Amino acid sequence: MSKQIKVTEANRQKIMAELKSVEKRCKARLATFADVLNAVELAESNPVLAILPKKDWIGATATYHPGHGGGIANSYNGVPEETKIEIIRRASGWFFVTSYRRSCAHSARSNVTVTRAMADEALDRFLQSVSVTA
Repeated sequence: MSKQIKVTEANRQKIMAELKSVEKRCKARLATFADVLNAVELAESNPVLAILPKKDWIGATATYHPGHGGGIANSYNGVPEETKIEIIRRASGWFFVTSYRRSCAHSARSNVTVTRAMADEALDRFLQSVSVTA
């Protein structure tokens, strides 16, 4: 995918078309528009971003996998895959960047990446908000 799509209800069909293009012959562990909204919600609840004002979120990225729960049958032939979603924060909101199929992760459902400047600013704001006693 070359063009990023703003995550809004108006763009639901465009995002779903992108997801469907990745999941052509897949029948399990699929992503939906609700999963894209969950990716945004989880990214915004990240502790670093929660400290910063939204104007400073620009450039933050998040990778999300729906994690549909449940185990995988022992009779499953091969390595099971699931759809993963990538989003990025721009000045006007969150944008859907891409989706792809990868082996199922047994890790956190969301991974947020921030710039060094964002992390430093969040740390400064946190340290200003607490008082440390000896």
